[in-house]
Amino acid sequence: MVADRRPTDRNQNSFFHHSGVTVAAAGDIAEATETVDIDTPFPNVEDSIERIRAAFGNVHELSASSYDTAWVAMVPSLETPNKPYFPQCLDWIIEHQHKDGSWGPNPSHPSLVKDNLSCTLACLLALRKWDVGENLVQRGLDFIGSNLWAATDKDQFSPIGFDITFPSMINNAKKFDLVLPLGTAMYLNKDLEIQRNLAYIAEGFGESCDWNEVLAQQRIPTLYPSTIYARLYMIDTLEKLGVGRYFNQEIERVLDEIYRCWQEKDEEIFKDITCLALAFRLLRIKGYEVTSDDFEAYSDQENFFNTVSLQFTGVTTVLELFHTSQFKLYKNEDILDQIHAWTSMFLKQQLINNSIPDQRLHEQVKFTLKNFHGTLNRLGHRRNIDLYDVNKIQVLKTSYRCPSIDNEDILVLTHHDFNMHHAVHQKELLDLERWYKDNRLDCLKFGRRVMQTAYFLIASLLSGRELSEARIAYAQCIILVTLIDDFFDDYGSKEELLNIVEMVKKWEPTASYSCEEVEILITALFNTVNEMAENGAIKQGRCIKHVLLKQWLDLIEGFMREWEWWNEKITPTMDEYLSFTHTTIGCKVSILTAIHFLGPKFSEDMITSAECTSLCWNVSLICRLLNDIQTYKKESAENSPNIVSMQPEEKSKGQKT
Repeated sequence: MVADRRPTDRNQNSFFHHSGVTVAAAGDIAEATETVDIDTPFPNVEDSIERIRAAFGNVHELSASSYDTAWVAMVPSLETPNKPYFPQCLDWIIEHQHKDGSWGPNPSHPSLVKDNLSCTLACLLALRKWDVGENLVQRGLDFIGSNLWAATDKDQFSPIGFDITFPSMINNAKKFDLVLPLGTAMYLNKDLEIQRNLAYIAEGFGESCDWNEVLAQQRIPTLYPSTIYARLYMIDTLEKLGVGRYFNQEIERVLDEIYRCWQEKDEEIFKDITCLALAFRLLRIKGYEVTSDDFEAYSDQENFFNTVSLQFTGVTTVLELFHTSQFKLYKNEDILDQIHAWTSMFLKQQLINNSIPDQRLHEQVKFTLKNFHGTLNRLGHRRNIDLYDVNKIQVLKTSYRCPSIDNEDILVLTHHDFNMHHAVHQKELLDLERWYKDNRLDCLKFGRRVMQTAYFLIASLLSGRELSEARIAYAQCIILVTLIDDFFDDYGSKEELLNIVEMVKKWEPTASYSCEEVEILITALFNTVNEMAENGAIKQGRCIKHVLLKQWLDLIEGFMREWEWWNEKITPTMDEYLSFTHTTIGCKVSILTAIHFLGPKFSEDMITSAECTSLCWNVSLICRLLNDIQTYKKESAENSPNIVSMQPEEKSKGQKT
């Protein structure tokens, strides 16, 4: 049957408290004793949704930067050179010194002392340049004197270009009699980084800056994410947290705009590697036609780090490139394979060396590498809720926040949504347990008990409240398929199995059964499928019973054929084996049943179309292969057909031929 995908972190409590909001753990659908009433509105959630929706138009709003404000404040007036051109910036500096004498967005953050040093020194230069705020200057000098240790501390978050800009600011400080003792290490590091980061950190060069070369590069130094990147980042955040569907219209509108920019080769996308990778991933996920050819320059690690600007050499950008490599659609996309090879090795090395000081980013990298082939949606959402930080700090030339994306509104909505679905899932699981007992399936003395696993699988993929019937139908199919499969494999006699096949063909109840187990299985199957057919007819506006019956008959006949092979010790060819075992894995009957309850109406021709048939074949084949890999040892011991055990035989036949 379907591979057993157990939830991660099962050792956690069913509920935990996060930023004042209780959140249910994903793996405890059946076991939690505390939950949120399905119909109870979460405090202020509608207001939060509206504020998030409004933020799509102002998504690039960022926290104030002491560092950049200081540099702007130092620009002299064209008419009066002894006065600032932007006096309001100087006023802002005067008004925003922290109690400890520092400037910066995060005065108490233990890992951002280096950033605070940079911000503080820049502000001191601005104050001394215009000879104002002497008391502020003295307090700032005291802060720097007490915290100079952080300047060479490798465990500190380091602003991009710090080893260039900070020594240069020290040189400028000497001109203003702001003497700051520091060793020569900073100056050595400065020389190593200058060549390839000219435009990005031009303020760090002072008199040594060749402005003609800066102009020749035809680009403007970038500090903060572009509008396009900020919008992509917001969409990605909402989707990763499982609440993107609340903003489908906004997301579709933004992605349509960004796709037009992609087609026009907009520099805001293609000059920013992180933005390019994120745009590619989101556009490809949503079905837009985008090519991976634009990543050719980044397919080699050495070339990547030797050519890109310093701002793109961090873990965040490499992680985004790694995500990009997960979305290979075409065989000829070798570029994505090459990117995957070096980014995975780079990220693994960062984990081994413990080189990611941001603990949340460290955990994100660890989780992503472990689950390269993907994870169930709701498990991913649950993990991302753990990692979501309303006070998230990002560091480029200085630290900054993006409050329109990392905020309490998204946190409130995320927790409301997850807990609401958790309550829905608990109710549905109780309904499923009732169905199980009403059909006497709990009286069977054989077979795997897969009710919770079956429901967990589909609940982790289909999460909307409106998809309740689809989840229940899928889980019921998986349970029945598993029990009938086990009866054919391990329990039933040939007469009993043939009796089941005949009854499914006729689809008529009988007055007598060969045994109680057959009666329970057939009665449960008849009752369940008949009820599904009635409900499906209401949903679709047409009779679907014959479609469902055909799927079940194909499945049962496949089970019978497998039984005959096993008992008659027939070894099929690989083609013979795959010709029907893609059906007996149970995916087709489960999917083509549940699909009638997803909402949209569709014709029978769509179900029987070549496209749908091909999709079902490929999905079922993948599940069959995954299943056979897991059950290979067991089935080899039983001398049962298995795709893995057929491999040497197929090769041997080919060599003889």
